Parts: sequence; C-alpha cells; structure tokens
Amino acid sequence: MQWLIYVHLGVAIILLAGALALAIEAVRSRRLSALPERFWKGATHLERGIFLQAAIGVVLFLTTRHQGLTWTHYLYGAVALAVVLIERGLRPGRGLRETLTSDYGRFNEPVVLAILMFFLFGVFGRAFTTGMWNV
Repeated sequence: MQWLIYVHLGVAIILLAGALALAIEAVRSRRLSALPERFWKGATHLERGIFLQAAIGVVLFLTTRHQGLTWTHYLYGAVALAVVLIERGLRPGRGLRETLTSDYGRFNEPVVLAILMFFLFGVFGRAFTTGMWNV
C-alpha cells in the first residue's frame, strides 16, 4: 500500500498547484464581470482531483490506519469537500449564486472565486504539511 501513499502525495501536489493556478486566473480576471470558460473547466478538473484524493484517503484510512496523522488532516479533507460544494453552488445558474444575487444584487464573481481558491490553496497546503511532517 506504500504506492497508494505516493499517489495520494502526488495528487496533493497537483491539487495544490491547481488551486493556486485557478486563484491567479481569477485575480487576473478581476476586471471582468464573469470568469472565462477555461476557469470553470479548470475548476471541474480540480473538483475531480479532490474527489479522487478523498477516495484514496478513505482507502488508506480503512486499510492502513495511518497512525502518524492527526485528526486535523482528515478535517482539512472535509473542509476541501465543503469548499467544492460552495464552488459548485456559485457556478452560473446554480442555487447559491441565485440566492446571493437576489439578496445582494450583483456580486463580483472573479473576486469571490479568487478568495475561495486561495482559501482552498491554504487548506491543501496545511493538509500537505500535516501529512508530510505531522505539524
């Protein structure tokens, strides 16, 4: 099962880089009223990676009971999944976006998604340091 730990680590690095790339893309698009289609495609790939990472994490937890990890590592995974649900709700035509628009009028999509992606980058980074060095 050591190979699966390496896959988990590799996917974590890809997710870390992907969240940062999407955050930078959203910041670069901040003057626009909406994010470009490539952002949403990248976000879809990031979501798939998060679900893959979660599935691998569950398999590792059930098979190896990785003793070196603290409960916070699992908390970061749950937070990442919650952020995915929020991001899905903020897509054009989705419920959370419609609620925000009806309550507050127009919201700056690139800024909101940049903040969300930077937050996700921080969550991934913290989970990575917890998994690698147990800090």
